[in-house]
Amino acid sequence: MYKPASTRVMLDQLEHVRSLYRGLQPASNADWQTQRERERFGKYLARNIRVGRHQPTVRTILEMKRHFGMSMEAAYLFFGFRLQEIQTLDFRLNGMRTRYIESYRFQRDRRIDLPLRLEERAFLRPALMREAVTSWQHGVSVRQLERAEWFPHRVRYAQIGFEDSLTSPLPAGAIVSVESVLKEEIHSPDPRGIYMLQFGNGYRCCGYTLKGQRLVLLPYRAYGTLPLEFVLDKDVRVIGRINSFALRLARRRLHGQLHDLPMTHKSAPLVDPWTHPSLRRLFAAGEARLYRPHAYWRKVLPTLEAELGVHVSERTIRRYCEGEETEARTLPLAGHLIGLALRFGPSFSDVLRVVFQSVDFDEGLYSLEELLRVDNLGELEEADSFIEPPYPEQVWLQLFGELGRWSPLVPGWFPALSSLQSRVLRIHAGEHFQGIAPLLSTGSWLLLNQDSEWIEDIPDDDEIGWNKRLYVLRKGNHVFCGHLRHDDGRWYLVTQPGNRRVYTPIPTRELGELRRVEGFVAQLPR
Repeated sequence: MYKPASTRVMLDQLEHVRSLYRGLQPASNADWQTQRERERFGKYLARNIRVGRHQPTVRTILEMKRHFGMSMEAAYLFFGFRLQEIQTLDFRLNGMRTRYIESYRFQRDRRIDLPLRLEERAFLRPALMREAVTSWQHGVSVRQLERAEWFPHRVRYAQIGFEDSLTSPLPAGAIVSVESVLKEEIHSPDPRGIYMLQFGNGYRCCGYTLKGQRLVLLPYRAYGTLPLEFVLDKDVRVIGRINSFALRLARRRLHGQLHDLPMTHKSAPLVDPWTHPSLRRLFAAGEARLYRPHAYWRKVLPTLEAELGVHVSERTIRRYCEGEETEARTLPLAGHLIGLALRFGPSFSDVLRVVFQSVDFDEGLYSLEELLRVDNLGELEEADSFIEPPYPEQVWLQLFGELGRWSPLVPGWFPALSSLQSRVLRIHAGEHFQGIAPLLSTGSWLLLNQDSEWIEDIPDDDEIGWNKRLYVLRKGNHVFCGHLRHDDGRWYLVTQPGNRRVYTPIPTRELGELRRVEGFVAQLPR
C-alpha cells in the first residue's frame, strides 16, 4: 500500500497546490500570517523531499491538511500511502478475530454509481437489479453521498472472525452492519435478534436474554465449558443489533474447528474504541481484544513492514503503546501509525479520531486528485454539486436498507454498480431455500457469476453450510436457489436441504442457465 512517487513528481504536485493558495488575496492580518506560515511550511516540505525524506511524520500530515486543504487520504497519498488498501491488509492480518472494520470512506471524491429511478413493481417479485433500477446517476462522489439526509450515521461495520465465531450463527468472514439500540431493547432483547456484544477480551455476535442484571448468551453452537452468564455493563456491553450481513463466497474452503474467545490475562474497558483519551489507551485496549501470540506477529511482521515501507520495532511499540501519555508532544511516523493500528486492531479512522479528538477530521477538505485537477480554488466549490435523491423515496429507502445501509462494501467494492446490474438478483421469497443459517430471506441481494461454468467436476458433496456452492436458476417469476446434486446421471437443485429436501430436476438444456452465487447482502429478520 506504500508506493511513493518520484522526487520530481512530488515537487511538481507540491508546487501546483501551493500555486492554488498563492492566488488568494489576504483580507486581514490573520490571513497574511496564515499565508506566510503556508509558504514557510511549503519551503520546508520541498527541502525535505529534495533530500529524500519521503516518510512523513503524523505532524507533517496534519500540517498538509491545515495549510493545503487536503483530506487525510490526500495527505497520505501525496507521500505514497493508499489508505483504501488498509481494509484488505487488515483482513489478511486480523481476519481471524471478530472486530470493527474500517467503514470510513477515505476517498472522498471517488466517483460511484447511485440509483435514480426505481421500479416499484420489481420489489414484489424476484428481480435483477436492471429491472429494479431503471436509471442511474453516474459520477456521484462519496462526499456528496454522505451529505444526503438519508445517509446513516449510527451504523458501524464489523467482520466475524474465523477463529472466535463459535457462538455466532453468522458465517466466518461475513461483514455485518451494527446499529445501536435503545436502552429498552437492551433490557428486553428480541429473541430472534443477533447482537454484537463487547467483552474485555473480544467480541461475540449472538442472541442473549437477561436474568436480572445477568446477561445469558444464547449461542448458536457451544462445546465444552463455554461460559454463558455475565454481569451486564461490568463483564459485557451490548453494542447494537446486527441488521444485515454480507459475504463473498470464495472458491477456497474454510475448514477447522471453531473456537470461542481466548482466555488472556488482559482485559479492555467496555467503551467504544474512538472514545479513548489517548493512543496509548486505544492500543492497549486493542491488544487485549485482538490477542495474538508473539510468534504470530514475528511471522507476519515482514509482510506488514514491506507494505508500509517502515520498520515497526519493539522500541516503537513500547514508545507509543506502553509509555506515558506523550501524544501531545510526540507523534510517530505516518507509516508507523498505520502499522500500529493494524498491529493492535482499531480501525485507522478510530485512531485518527483519537488523534484529532474529533469525528469530522475531513470536513471541508479535498482529495489530491481534485486539487491537482483544478487551476483555482473556486473550481472546487463548483465541482461539489448537489445530488438528486433516488425516487420513489419509499422504494429507495427499502433498497438502501436491504443493501446494508449502502455499506462500504457497495460503493467501495463495486463503484460502477450499474455495470453489474445483470448479475445482481434480489430474492423475494427466501422461505423456498433453507438449510443454511441465517436464512437468505426476502430482500437479500445475490451477486451471480458472469457466465455459466462447467459443472461436471463439483467435488463438494461432502461439504456443509457455507462451504458448499450455492446456485441460482431463474424461471420467469420464480427463483430456485440451492445446492447442486448429481444423482443417477441427472442434475438436481436441492432447494430445501435438511429434513425436507426438495429435489428440483434440471433438464440438460437448462444447465447453461445456472449461475453460481459469488456473494450476497442478506437481511436478518426483525
